[in-house]
Amino acid sequence: MNVLVWSSYVAQPVGGQERFALGLALHLHQRGDHVVLVGAYDNAPELRARIPADMPYYFFDLHRSRIKPHLAARRLLTRVMREHQIQVVSAHGNIFGLYSACQKVHVPLVWTIHGAGPRSQSLAGRVKTAAVAHVLDNPGTYVVAISAATAEIIRQQFPRLDPQRLQIIHPLHGLHEAALAQLPLPTPGPPWHLGFIARLVERKRP
Repeated sequence: MNVLVWSSYVAQPVGGQERFALGLALHLHQRGDHVVLVGAYDNAPELRARIPADMPYYFFDLHRSRIKPHLAARRLLTRVMREHQIQVVSAHGNIFGLYSACQKVHVPLVWTIHGAGPRSQSLAGRVKTAAVAHVLDNPGTYVVAISAATAEIIRQQFPRLDPQRLQIIHPLHGLHEAALAQLPLPTPGPPWHLGFIARLVERKRP
């Protein structure tokens, strides 16, 4: 299968979204699929070094300026999809230019949503929400939620989304209690080794 993997944001410090997108591309490539990766992986040398020479890669930084170049992204992605005869797109991050390109060349879009929260009620926020709803209403758009909590927020905010087009990668919120119960108990005295599960910040990026 010919697959395009798109990651709209790659920067330092490297986050989970860009790692996940690259990991997916590498897995599909190793499986024998024809994978094309598009994103700003040059911004993260440790990830750029993992891209094999025989996997087509196109640099595009959607966040290089305050005004996002959606039209330029649309032009590049349309050309890439036609040149490589892409059959499906895996999207991570901002998808507006990509969605327009998919519509133009009639390619289904699988949008992995790595997190969701309250949507802004400002005029710009309502316009963006309406644009996202338009994307999700399209029967050629499929949504993958990174967790059950993310999926529930998506359902609440976009109730018209067909449940058959929403999948969850991790159906359990965090680690299962049974798995935690199997971990060995700590030693009764110091030295203790302290570990944290999950991130300890409200947001990764401003």
